[in-house]
Amino acid sequence: MPNITGSYSENWQDGQQRFISGAQAKFKDAQTKSKRLGLLAQERYISQEEYETGQTTAAQASRDFQNAETRLRELQTQQLALQTQAGDVQYAAAQAQAQQVALETSRQRLAETRIYAPISGVVTSRLGQIGQIVSSGISNVGGGTAIMTLADLSHIYVLASVDESDIGQVKEGQPVKITGMPFPASNSTAAWCALPPKGWKSPMW
Repeated sequence: MPNITGSYSENWQDGQQRFISGAQAKFKDAQTKSKRLGLLAQERYISQEEYETGQTTAAQASRDFQNAETRLRELQTQQLALQTQAGDVQYAAAQAQAQQVALETSRQRLAETRIYAPISGVVTSRLGQIGQIVSSGISNVGGGTAIMTLADLSHIYVLASVDESDIGQVKEGQPVKITGMPFPASNSTAAWCALPPKGWKSPMW
């Protein structure tokens, strides 16, 4: 980004220097002419009116030079105030940028406070507590903190034992009626989805 303030300041200083130099040159020239007219008036080579005109011109040039110096000091004060304001603007812009970065960081931290389950289901156990600090399973080598257990009840599988004398009559896709021991009056329908290639003896039987 170009330094516009610095370039403007240099151009302004050059212009004011030329302005004060011109006023000073006019003042010195008027002083020289006034002295010469004074000598000529003493020798009566010029009239008193011409001498007074020269004195008036010299006095006016002196006032113009003094006014130019006063104006220059005022402009220098204004320039200093503008430079101070430019510094304040740059400082405010830097602060705004830092606050924008802090805002983006806060938004990111807020987004990280929301934990989303990988599936939809029913909470069967809650391991975490309110206010507990947990670690992410993505950024943590240990796998993260378990806060609850979800059960997907849209697909329920039942592991059933079949007597060896009846296993030959069981086929994949065959409809099954399931009755739970706590609720004998409640029946559910399902279908065989898989049969193990090797049987085993269940410890329940």
